Order: sequence, then structure tokens, then C-alpha cells
Amino acid sequence: MIIRHLLAADISEALAMWKRAGITLTFGDDPASLERCFQRNPSTSLVGEIDGKLVATAMGTWDGRRGYLWHLAVEPELQGRGLGRKMLEALEEAYRKMGIPKVTFQIETSNREVLGFYLRMGYHTRDDLVCVSKVLQQSAEEER
Repeated sequence: MIIRHLLAADISEALAMWKRAGITLTFGDDPASLERCFQRNPSTSLVGEIDGKLVATAMGTWDGRRGYLWHLAVEPELQGRGLGRKMLEALEEAYRKMGIPKVTFQIETSNREVLGFYLRMGYHTRDDLVCVSKVLQQSAEEER
């Protein structure tokens, strides 16, 4: 698998793969929002390709002090072959080069089965935090 930076031209293929992989997409995952995100975070927005086909993603952002992981995904038929591990390791290396000391993210309760993967990768859960969110711009499609 070749890992490279995600480009605007990859967005439609990434969206389709995320749906196949069971990633919950919300109104923040529209093409324009994703392109803005990738432009702000070019070195941490990654895709994995095999034979020119997009098969994995790791979308990373950062706020100047912490890295955030979004949409680590692998084509369903290729899961369990180490591609997700390679994507996560590539993202972690990009963060290390930037001097980012910590990565954080949330796992949806509907996707709890991936927790074991992250624990094996050295991540840990936090019982002292509660995820809090507020929608600032309502979408007709999604009210999350």
C-alpha cells in the first residue's frame, strides 16, 4: 500500500469508501467542508492506495497542541490485513514531525468493536471525560 496526502480529487472516492466501511457521515463531511479541512491539514490527511485505488484513509487535524483523528477507515474486504495500523502509524509519524505530543479522538458507541484495535496500538480510554458537542449551523440533512 502506498500512503500519500489526500487531495481534493480524492474526496468523492473517500466518501464512498467511508460509507462502505460504516463511517457515520454528518453535515461536516460534505465535500466543501472536507476540502477546507484537508487544505488546513495537508500533512495529516492521508490516503492509502493499492494499484491506484483508494483503500484506506486517516484524516488528522490539529489545534496547535493536540492531534485529532477522524475517519480512520479501510475498505471492508481489506480489513484485518494491517492497513489500518499502517495508516495510523503514518499519521502518528506526521504528528511527531510536527512536534504534536498527543492524539485524541472519539469512537461512536455503534463502532465500539474497533476499541481493541486502538488499545493494541497503545491508546487508552478516558473515564474522566464526557464528550460535549453543539451544532452551530443546522443542516437540513443532519441534526447531530
